[in-house]
Amino acid sequence: MITGTVFNVVSFNGTVLDSQPTEHGWNPKDTVGIDGNGIAIYPQYRSYNLRWDFLDTDQFNQIYAYFNAQGITGSVVSSLPQWNTTPYTFYAYSGTILREPEYKDWFQNYYTDVRLMIVRINTT
Repeated sequence: MITGTVFNVVSFNGTVLDSQPTEHGWNPKDTVGIDGNGIAIYPQYRSYNLRWDFLDTDQFNQIYAYFNAQGITGSVVSSLPQWNTTPYTFYAYSGTILREPEYKDWFQNYYTDVRLMIVRINTT
């Protein structure tokens, strides 16, 4: 569900992340089947990927804290670019779920290639 316009930055539960992602974007939906007319059937929800080249320990811990905190309420309000619209405008999507943040390596006191997937995003 879209709950309203916000600033054009990624945020969770109304708090802007200390470090904005290097890259981010919507994932394509996989089909869950084909109906009797040969038309693809898609799931209701979308997912979104965030990626950072480098994050220091405080920045990584901020993201990880949101992942841990969702266990209390069961979901997070994620501010992301609105799906399939122009102009580039962010919206707050309620009821989203964060997957556990991942990173590839550790270099000079930085996490490298950090990735976070947000799922259960209702764009309808």
